[in-house]
Amino acid sequence: MSSVVNLVEYLGTEMRSFDELPFGAVDSAALAELAMANPCGIVPMLPGDAVEAACVPFAGAADGAGFAGDAAVDSAEVVGIADATSTRAGCLPEGDSVGVGGDAARADAAKVRRGAKGLLGLLRGRGLPRRAEADDADGCALTDGDAPGFRDLLRAECFPGMFEGLQPDKLKEALYALAASPRFRSVRLRDAASVFDEERQNQFFAVTYVVPGRFAYLAFRGTDTSITGWRENFNMIYDYPVPAQKQALAYLLAVAGRVDEPLYLGGHSKGGNLALYAALMAPPEVQRRILRVYTHDAPGFRRDAIAQKRWEALRDRIYRMAPQESTVGLLMDTPVPLHVVHSTGVGIMQHSLHTWEVNPEGDGAFVDAGSLADGALSSAASMAVWLDQYSDEEARKIVESLFAAIEASGAHESTELLMGGVKTIGYIAQAARTMDVPHRDTLVAALAKLAEIAARGAVGDFAVSVGLRKRDDEGDPDALVGGAT
Repeated sequence: MSSVVNLVEYLGTEMRSFDELPFGAVDSAALAELAMANPCGIVPMLPGDAVEAACVPFAGAADGAGFAGDAAVDSAEVVGIADATSTRAGCLPEGDSVGVGGDAARADAAKVRRGAKGLLGLLRGRGLPRRAEADDADGCALTDGDAPGFRDLLRAECFPGMFEGLQPDKLKEALYALAASPRFRSVRLRDAASVFDEERQNQFFAVTYVVPGRFAYLAFRGTDTSITGWRENFNMIYDYPVPAQKQALAYLLAVAGRVDEPLYLGGHSKGGNLALYAALMAPPEVQRRILRVYTHDAPGFRRDAIAQKRWEALRDRIYRMAPQESTVGLLMDTPVPLHVVHSTGVGIMQHSLHTWEVNPEGDGAFVDAGSLADGALSSAASMAVWLDQYSDEEARKIVESLFAAIEASGAHESTELLMGGVKTIGYIAQAARTMDVPHRDTLVAALAKLAEIAARGAVGDFAVSVGLRKRDDEGDPDALVGGAT
């Protein structure tokens, strides 16, 4: 065995059981990666009545009653979530369920309450997978009633619709490795849930992996290749919470009511953000069951969007990872230590979990990169300072202008942009010339401001402000906060 391996090689060579080697960050990465595969009717869907029975708490609700007053209005904001009649009061004990009080609690709750009426019944109506019905007709669905394992997904007739994302071939390799692995042989797949709505810019998928009697891992899918999925990512800059975050909370509460095992949550990219949001917003009785939340190169939240006491409730159970040249994982605010992983990728390809190196010896952890690259810190600093220049409304106009340019470019999937290299800038610049004047002027001015900020640089102060570095005794930014494992 070589000194380091990649994710698929880890799955093919790690023979220890979860008794011998407890579940860890690399296992989370493998399961988060497989959440990118479409279940194609093979994995049982989360029953709508299970979600309807879940109590969706809105922590910090001023009346302490869960669903009351304006907490039960405007279901249109959440797509694929159940009827208003599904909501019920009495979900919270008297007072704030997580000890967040005062104005911060009420402000927190006011944001989450939007769309509360529709937060139940995740698989009603448009909450079904896009391909489920067609693939069932092709004979992919299981008929024996048992929860499938990874080997049950190995159906060649389902493969054309199963593997997507930036690296579909790598995803297929990961599935074969999981199916062959003695470590993952007892894992059962269940409670898949999916929402995709282009009009509402909403993409959500989650699935639960269970090792009976040991643990359940709730995996939240990251951004797929659709422009819709990436648009929802950008919407997080000015809108909180976005529909997928609300759906993640509903999913956690529903699954927590269906399994008895302790819980792990995790996801890659946007999936990590969704896992973290759900855990932070869950009521204490659910939070107590959470062993750890894993975020793999995931964006954070708008600064001060989530009350500090919510972070404190889970701080020691959040394991945040990003590669040394991370871009996505440094966006916005995540006030917990960062573990920096060594990646063999170049540029944006470091975002791929398949480029993250694993040490197969000992505890089978990711290889420690030591610290973030200066370029990653510089880019993140520029982006943070740039975003601070704008109000939510101004940020919304910039995002709308950017995606107007993307639409004008003719791109239908993110791969056309992410894999375009330097040509991407040309595509968008050319498309911008065809845009209406307000959109064009907004985009040009915003990009000019970003270039100006990047030229100035603010790495040290930024790194300290977001907790990536601390100041030494002489006041200079120094050591990285949090070891890398």
